[in-house]
Amino acid sequence: MGAYGERLEAMGYRLFFNFSVNSQIQILEPGVPALSQRLDQLEEMCRRFGPDTVQWRFDPICHYTLDNCAVRDNLEDFATIAALAGKCGITLCITSFMDHYRKITPPHRPRLLLCGAAGK
Repeated sequence: MGAYGERLEAMGYRLFFNFSVNSQIQILEPGVPALSQRLDQLEEMCRRFGPDTVQWRFDPICHYTLDNCAVRDNLEDFATIAALAGKCGITLCITSFMDHYRKITPPHRPRLLLCGAAGK
């Protein structure tokens, strides 16, 4: 992280961060850094700016299927992320459920399902 945040604080700005950290399932969010790197970033933000300036987002919660039709979700890392966020002093997690729309289902991506929509 650069020193841009500190420069803004020195100018009198109050900072607030919405920081999304989801599971490490790459098929759902290709191109994001590894979970360990994102957790390191979360720790660094809390250390530098205070946990009261950081809001953790686990967004969205989704259920999906792959070619074998087994329904999966992206919650497998939630407890690990929550534990680290808590150690950093973060006391709130903002989340939502995935909203299915045509744009997010190109042929090469998994079939994503709304919670409770399995089998439809």
